[in-house]
Amino acid sequence: MIKRIAIGLLALIFGVCFFACTPVGGEPGSSPTDMQIEQLLTNAPTDDIELVPLTGTPSASITPDIIMGTPSLEVMDGVAYLFNNDSTLYAGIEFMNTGDCSIVITNAKLTFTCGTSETLVEFVPMLAESDVIMSGYTSYITYWGEAPENFTGDVAVKAELEFETTELIRKDLSPSDLKVYDNYPGFATLSGVLINYGDESCILNMIYVAFYDESDDLLGVWHFTENAALNVGDMKSFVSDMKELPISNLSSRTSSIRSVGFGIG
Repeated sequence: MIKRIAIGLLALIFGVCFFACTPVGGEPGSSPTDMQIEQLLTNAPTDDIELVPLTGTPSASITPDIIMGTPSLEVMDGVAYLFNNDSTLYAGIEFMNTGDCSIVITNAKLTFTCGTSETLVEFVPMLAESDVIMSGYTSYITYWGEAPENFTGDVAVKAELEFETTELIRKDLSPSDLKVYDNYPGFATLSGVLINYGDESCILNMIYVAFYDESDDLLGVWHFTENAALNVGDMKSFVSDMKELPISNLSSRTSSIRSVGFGIG
């Protein structure tokens, strides 16, 4: 009887030691696979207009190490015009997140020069708090405003963008099948398809579309919003009349089109 009790105790002690040494929760060091979101710019609208994928590979999973990285931004290009008989001042700015963490733009300072005259404009871009620009991403801002009375003719612009890091995740959208037509007097029309390849639905969508000539110089940037729900995997066609961007012969001068989009809500 005593031998049986001793054997039982030894078996119990061995079992406890065995389970205490067994790892719990799967393979040591295992982690969920990050979801990859691709920007798909496909189906060139004509034989002579190229849809160019923007630089950068976004990730839907932002780790604390990336959030706490080094923020950096570089203005890549900018263009300015005077529209409506020199009464409206316009600018389109291209920039890139050259740091290793996600950022949002908090303020934009644009310095316009026309001849010997100069004016400074300061503003917060539309829906900037939701426009999460991930590391390596290219994005845009636009500006329309009243022009100074002494501005006439050609105008140039320089941009200074202020930003801060963010832990928000971008609701990335993919504009596709983009086409631009000079088929209305005085302005062009843009059409395309908006696709939600992400893993979240959105109720408001913001799109930037940039036009480049054969020398890869920026011709202009258009932005618009689509107040329509986009569930995961949804596709929605759109048409946008660019009446506020009356660039002469925009369609025939455009060699490539680049675009970015994000959802809200």
